[in-house]
Amino acid sequence: MNVLLTMLLSICTLFVLCVDSGDNNPNLIPEIIKLGLLSPIFKNKGSKNDSKNYRGIVVLPILCKIIEYIARIDFRPILLEKQSPLQRGFTPNTSPLNAAIIFEEIYREYTDCNSPFYIALLDAKSAFDVVIINMLMRKIFLLDIEPATWSIIDELHKNTSCSIKWKNQLSQEFKVYQGVKQGGLLSADLYKLYIEDLLSLYENSTLGCKIGNININAVACADDIALLSDNPYDLQILVNHALQYSQLHYYTLQPQKSVIIQVENKAKKTANHNWNFNRDNK
Repeated sequence: MNVLLTMLLSICTLFVLCVDSGDNNPNLIPEIIKLGLLSPIFKNKGSKNDSKNYRGIVVLPILCKIIEYIARIDFRPILLEKQSPLQRGFTPNTSPLNAAIIFEEIYREYTDCNSPFYIALLDAKSAFDVVIINMLMRKIFLLDIEPATWSIIDELHKNTSCSIKWKNQLSQEFKVYQGVKQGGLLSADLYKLYIEDLLSLYENSTLGCKIGNININAVACADDIALLSDNPYDLQILVNHALQYSQLHYYTLQPQKSVIIQVENKAKKTANHNWNFNRDNK
């Protein structure tokens, strides 16, 4: 019992040192607590010999998860208060299926009016893995969260390292300089904040599909974004917004995996259009 009590007191002391901030006592989270174990998980499509068909899931020490949980207590409510209603992924009391309901309503509206519309499904390459930490921390700062919470999140992404587990073997540790860890408690919320400005741009745009006076031009589930428009030229503008945002935030939209769907009325055929998904207009 004395050993258990001593261990609990030591852990509590460690947490206090990690979260207690100040000019004379900056946050300090030991690097060993931030060491991730990355397991490549096959996506069940394509060749198993191609590394692009694997998703890296990171397992973090339980002590790191507890610190993330502490930071999330303050961070998540502020994020949800300012989060765009277009974002339906990883949101409490909201199911991603709600995004499907929006699509269903658009489909019924335009079918009843015998009008065609267009859907763009955008695919971002390795979205979570290429987040620029300095840009992310600036966005968190602008949320006006508690300085101690900002410091904890910042410290969680400093001097981090990872090791790859493959067939019961471990690689040497290597430093990680970008990205939010897939598997971390904060990762989904942090990525939603990273693309929040793009969704706000769509929210304030008058382009796209409409139901009555309500404009509906985008729906997102974390990194998956769908754009809707009843005009092919307006859809290209919406795609251009996403493309420009991806360039400014150093991630890539994949033309090979992004899809345009033309929902046509059988009695009213529309002309085929070509859409551009990259800066070279290809």
